[in-house]
Amino acid sequence: MSTAPVQPRTALDLITQAKWESALFGTYALSLSFFESSLLKEGLIRHGCRSIDVVADVEGYSASLSERKSSRVGIEYRLIPAAQEGGIFHPKITLLSGPSGNFLLIGSGNLTHGGFGRNLEVLEIVSLEIQPSLYPQLRLLFESLGQRPKIRFGENDWLSRWVAWCEQKGGSVQDDGAFPRLVHSTIQPAADQLVAEAKRHGVVAELRVLSPFFDPDGDGILTFAERLGAQRLVVGLPEGREELSSFPFSKHRQTKVTILAATVIAPAPDRRLHAKWFELVFEDGHRLVLTGSVNATRKSLISADNIEIGLLRREAGDAASPLAWTRCATPKKHVPCAFFANAGKGVAIIHSTLQMPKEIRGTILMKGTVEGRWEGTLEWPDGTQLTVKVDADVDGNFHTVVPFSGQEASFTSLQLQLLQVSTGLFARGWVQNETLLEVGRKGFISASSLSRIVAGTSGMEDDIELFTNLTSKIHDLLAVFSESPSSVLPSKSSTDGAPEGGNEDPNQNRIVDLAELTPGSRRLVQPHYSVPGSSEDGEILVKLMRLLRRSLLRNESAPAAAGGSSSDESAELENPNNNEEASNTAQKRKQQRMLDALSVFERRLIEIIDAASPGNERGSAFVMWLEIALPPRVKRLPERVEAINFLRQWFFAVTETQHASHGPTGLAEYVAAVGLYLTLTLIARTSVESAERRRGIAMIHERLCAYFQAELTEDLLRSVNVSEQHWPPILTILLGELPPKHGVSFGLSNLLASPTIEQQLKLVESAVRGRTPLPPGLSLASCRFGKEFLKEAERGRRPSAQRALANSTTCPACHLRMSAESIAELSSVRFSQCSNCGKYLYATT
Repeated sequence: MSTAPVQPRTALDLITQAKWESALFGTYALSLSFFESSLLKEGLIRHGCRSIDVVADVEGYSASLSERKSSRVGIEYRLIPAAQEGGIFHPKITLLSGPSGNFLLIGSGNLTHGGFGRNLEVLEIVSLEIQPSLYPQLRLLFESLGQRPKIRFGENDWLSRWVAWCEQKGGSVQDDGAFPRLVHSTIQPAADQLVAEAKRHGVVAELRVLSPFFDPDGDGILTFAERLGAQRLVVGLPEGREELSSFPFSKHRQTKVTILAATVIAPAPDRRLHAKWFELVFEDGHRLVLTGSVNATRKSLISADNIEIGLLRREAGDAASPLAWTRCATPKKHVPCAFFANAGKGVAIIHSTLQMPKEIRGTILMKGTVEGRWEGTLEWPDGTQLTVKVDADVDGNFHTVVPFSGQEASFTSLQLQLLQVSTGLFARGWVQNETLLEVGRKGFISASSLSRIVAGTSGMEDDIELFTNLTSKIHDLLAVFSESPSSVLPSKSSTDGAPEGGNEDPNQNRIVDLAELTPGSRRLVQPHYSVPGSSEDGEILVKLMRLLRRSLLRNESAPAAAGGSSSDESAELENPNNNEEASNTAQKRKQQRMLDALSVFERRLIEIIDAASPGNERGSAFVMWLEIALPPRVKRLPERVEAINFLRQWFFAVTETQHASHGPTGLAEYVAAVGLYLTLTLIARTSVESAERRRGIAMIHERLCAYFQAELTEDLLRSVNVSEQHWPPILTILLGELPPKHGVSFGLSNLLASPTIEQQLKLVESAVRGRTPLPPGLSLASCRFGKEFLKEAERGRRPSAQRALANSTTCPACHLRMSAESIAELSSVRFSQCSNCGKYLYATT
């Protein structure tokens, strides 16, 4: 358990700003647009919550089906319908568990815009670490829901998960009867429990109630007051709106209870009253206070037809009521209660799951005959449909194999719509994609980010999520990067209308068969070294990373990705309510968050590189570094120099510590391509030949020869899969921005025309020996000591140079400390002369 639970200011802050691993939401009404935009995207998913259950009454579930823009239901969270026969599923409960602690939220608000701000609601936020006796009470709640005969859920697995959670978190904690306590109607009505509890506390002098709903004759709350033996019933009224109560002050049924009215403090008096508050005031002044979902109606309070939940507290007599009840005149008018709920009648809902690659299992929830043939469609948000036929049994259960290929089961929400052939009854529901939900539960990357990365439309928020999750799992995923990038992007077959080898359409093969992620499918990676863990979780994680790697490699050449913003980010920037300055500020802030997350990832990866010996592990880490860190610099940062500087840093880091024989073949491909690209950028940056250019290209040439431990040739490049016909996709955009003639052959010819220092020394020695003119354009001529060396050679002498370390301060020939100028020249231009013995010195990789 967390030792320092967070202290939330509001429920919205608690849900969206803290870190959770699991979350449960129970609601009657439901707005998916609110949930996905305000809670899921901006909070839960961003901070790593991957196991999310939303359980909603069939009424709210049915209403959510009209929200066609929902794209995350069934892939990032489970939406489970609840059908309560003769009543409704009405609890407003939230459970949050993770690094920030374990919290229980019980209130009156639904999972809607109204429930989280537009209405006048009441909400209890309880730290379960402070109140651990609630764990066994929550366990009883979930067990009772699973045993209740007149309620059906789309699935019962969520109950098992949360029972297990209560057992794990609560351990051996017993219910000691202390307050606060849960009150729920899964076994008996709320009123029965409150009456029994009240008898243990003394005589109830007054019952105070605040509720949006009362029976037309006030029967429910009056019956409750009479059973309590309360002398007075005080009905709360928001100040200034006394005539808007639904309690029938002038038309209530006969009772001996004195009925009074009182105004209450309302923080936002213009909001619609939706709060539920029961305050039992005893003769000695202390109070029992119940808040939650229970309305002051017979259905909600007196019967157990509805599923309700509340939290009961005991308040001392000297503690003032937060509502500050102030007696006022009894209203002469009221607003008749209008509460329309079908209570499960005539609502036909489908709860189904997609088991990759093609299997759908589900249940039709409705009152009446469901057995028989149903026909309908699977529908995507863009309106695309696929015909489906199922046979349901007497309980509404069905199973079918859907005739689609893997790419059609994409990373977006699906709806299943069915019509019963014999009766014409229509039913529909969201499809739960179990593969993506399970992938999300592994705690790596959310399905929505995964979908945008695969589609080539990812934004900076997706980058942040990827970097953050990669940072914590680098070791587990290095093996994925031991494969050549060319093997990750298989060639198109001739049947697809494209030749084998290069020049593929970069927009092809963008949608990937999700069946690859299911446990038990073919192993996608054969690592050269062991991958930590061989469990099913580890297997899915490795497969997921390979899928992401394939998509990231393609994204660089995808036109959709060039803009660098996801659809959500573009909409944010195009919002007419945002002025240009505010939009730019928000974009820069998001860009900085991305760079911060990238920096953390790179520091962790460099630590691994520094600790590893030259070989496959270090080489795979270099591949990961390039493939993960280059795309955001190309797509998100306006200055191309950032990407070029990164490639220079990466290239020199690799060639200083690795040889081609030490690492994966993919690394050799990248080293050759990046070396060529850096050569081409040097040429493009300077319009005329210069000493700086010659020296820079010679340095790149030297590094490439040292890495491959061979002379650089066209055959060597072709052996590592770099040629005019093949160029690593991740570098395609960068190469395409250079002049057309700046290709592989042009880069190679310029590298060969700029020999390494060792090659220049050999050329000079050969010329002196053969008494031929020195070759022109040697980069040695660009530095002071190099010029002196060449002048000696031109005079027919045979000067020699000794190899030294680039950071040497003492001469390897005379072992004396050199002058500051000699040290600086050896470090910067890699050619110098000892100020003591006059020996020429050169440094190489």
